Amino acid sequence: MLLNPNVQGDERVEKLSADSFDRPIPGQSLTGAPKSWPWETPPEITDVDDAFMFIIDKVKGSPRVQKGYDKVITMGMPLESICNTITFGGFVEGMWTVDIAELLKPPVLAFLMLYSEEKGLPYIPYNNDDSSDKTSLDDMSSYDFFETMKENNPEAHGKIGQAMEAVAEEYENKNRKIESMKNSFLVDMPMPEGGMPMVEGGMPMVEGGMPMVEEDIMIPEGGMLNE
Repeated sequence: MLLNPNVQGDERVEKLSADSFDRPIPGQSLTGAPKSWPWETPPEITDVDDAFMFIIDKVKGSPRVQKGYDKVITMGMPLESICNTITFGGFVEGMWTVDIAELLKPPVLAFLMLYSEEKGLPYIPYNNDDSSDKTSLDDMSSYDFFETMKENNPEAHGKIGQAMEAVAEEYENKNRKIESMKNSFLVDMPMPEGGMPMVEGGMPMVEGGMPMVEEDIMIPEGGMLNE
């Protein structure tokens, strides 16, 4: 609450950000007239069950209210946020105490889930539900992660470093082996039609690995060329 109660709307927000001294004085609320706010008066509802039924009647008994809830649920507002708004709103309006507001949260949240299921509305039950398994470490870069490990747990950091070096060395050895095989005479050895390897000079190899001699080469009758 600002010191100047006549400032309203956007002007109040601008003035709040512009003047750092325009703030309530500690204990200022105790200087006002007693029971000037709804929550300072005795609550209208003192039983949790009665307060819960009051909320259900408000939602079920008004198509306009249901339309509003249907919109905010469908657009993705978590049911937990809606539940907190309902229960805290009742406290601010003086409907129930802050204790009852807290006790109302579980049944109201369950009611909103059932309401969404009955209407077939796609809903998000809890705040930050899409990242419920996410931790602060998920936002840490790999560099920061390993630097922190190096500082707090140097033994584990050293083991990881050794493992990474071993993997890099193995990768390099495989690359060297592949390069050496590319330059091998076995890879470059020509293969004649039919799959028989040739030795230097072009002489074919017979079965068993020995080169064919002149006696093994079949020359057709009449010479190599027939007219």
